[in-house]
Amino acid sequence: MIFAKYATLRRPAGYSAGRAKRILASYQDVDAGTESLQPVNLIVIMNESWSSLEYVKHVETNMPYDTFYRNLSENSIKGNTYVSICCGNTAQTEYEFFTGNSISALPTGATAYEFFVKKNTENICAQLKEQDYSCYAIHPFEAGSYHRDKAYEKFGFDEFITQESFDGYEQIRTYYSDASTYEKVIELYESKKEDEKLFVWDLTMQNHGGYGSVDGFENELNLTEYPELEQAAAYVTLMRYTDEAIKELVAYFEKEKEPTMIVMFGDHQPALSDGTYDVLYGRDENDVGDEERERRYITPFLIWNNYGLEESYIEQMSSNYLSAYIFQQAGFALSPYQKLLLELYEYYPVVNVQGVYDAQGKFWSWDNVEDSADYEKLHDYQIVQYYMMKK
Repeated sequence: MIFAKYATLRRPAGYSAGRAKRILASYQDVDAGTESLQPVNLIVIMNESWSSLEYVKHVETNMPYDTFYRNLSENSIKGNTYVSICCGNTAQTEYEFFTGNSISALPTGATAYEFFVKKNTENICAQLKEQDYSCYAIHPFEAGSYHRDKAYEKFGFDEFITQESFDGYEQIRTYYSDASTYEKVIELYESKKEDEKLFVWDLTMQNHGGYGSVDGFENELNLTEYPELEQAAAYVTLMRYTDEAIKELVAYFEKEKEPTMIVMFGDHQPALSDGTYDVLYGRDENDVGDEERERRYITPFLIWNNYGLEESYIEQMSSNYLSAYIFQQAGFALSPYQKLLLELYEYYPVVNVQGVYDAQGKFWSWDNVEDSADYEKLHDYQIVQYYMMKK
């Protein structure tokens, strides 16, 4: 009875399964793809706590910590991912990415992987399996965390590589490093069969909280104006290690002939205590308004390939759209649901638990979003999402 409330979805007004099917059918023949060379290797990295303090406030550090990401332009698309979580609960962002469903539809406190993943849940792993990709998941931690082992099995992954396979690999603080997981990615690539197509999902752990003092780990960076924020100093030091590791991974595949696409985005911003965000906001974090609080729900994303991608920067894209956008850029076949998502993105580039942003850049909370000009489009999404999660 206690858990029943977490497994019960809110039924959208005007919902019927027939209406949801009609909405999806209207996208069946919509051409939302792009003419592009499909990657033989698709590597997607959801990097633990990869973000920047800059989203809340510009801060000076004694040395840069994201030089490679900032300077990378050739063959790359970069931008800001608006996620639905802050400081933790990583699997919620995973679920949004894999399915296109928004956590905003879930009951408060519900974990998507625990209640809403079934064998017929539409997801990008299953789609790539249908296109003859071998699918591997990497996570250098416990397999059962957030019920990932069960969720990944239902998604259709061929193999789930966990912490037991990382003995002897580099650790930073108490977690295996980003670079160690990229070694695993390269091992999978180098050991695959000739003509085998590869999809690798890499969920890192290096930057996981907490950020207190750990024996053997020293902060190479500090915040010039706020030397007292030692956890923030540890965090930006870790961001520098992340930046160096992704630089090496890109350098490796830059030299390879097989068409390869690398995607990286952050799951959420870090859980920094010691009053970090009170200092950055200039007041108690709990006192900021909804739109200002949205700044805590932004992480960067990167899409890069080694065979030609038109450079661009995307200011706003919530994580429920990101996989459909990647499929479009990679030239993969899109499902009707993904086509709906890409159209909705043009009207509402951000949909998350805090609210939505419309195409004109106006923020709407869930209390007043029905007053927005294109709410009918958003309502259709809610109807279809409910159908996708209930069927």
